[in-house]
Amino acid sequence: AAKHDLKSGDSLYFSGCSAGGRGAMFNLDYVSAIVPEGVHIKGILDAAMWVEMDPIIPQISFPKQTHQVLLMANSTGRLGTKCAEHFKAHNEQWKCLYGEFRAPFVETPYLISASQYDSFQIPWNTGRQPPFTDSELAFIEKFRHKVKRAMLDLRTKSVVTFSPACYTSQS
Repeated sequence: AAKHDLKSGDSLYFSGCSAGGRGAMFNLDYVSAIVPEGVHIKGILDAAMWVEMDPIIPQISFPKQTHQVLLMANSTGRLGTKCAEHFKAHNEQWKCLYGEFRAPFVETPYLISASQYDSFQIPWNTGRQPPFTDSELAFIEKFRHKVKRAMLDLRTKSVVTFSPACYTSQS
């Protein structure tokens, strides 16, 4: 903040893409503690919306990986108080490191983008790139609807969503 001479009335856009977008999501509410009072903070979270779906191939799912990261990296300091409390009873605090579950708890205004046909998550969950089989396409449509629903559920005065129905990852 001092290096860039931030002062009250200035704007700071805290952003990231893909893994960086998830990192920005988890840290966005903590930024106000390290900048001068009165700085307007907004987030830009690109490709940060992972949704919980079991892969159709035998491998470690994103939810299981995220749970393991929580344990391995001791990420409890970035779970967000409200999110951590919400998921504490069922020992599911890993969800506070997962876009679908964490995004609703982020209090700082933000824009989030997520492709409904995410070209990172879909190949991970299907084990291949296009062309897809009919059963894979059915899975992909379920995935698309889950992303779309998660994004629609976020729309409030302080959240702007962008969710194209394209086979891409970062916008």
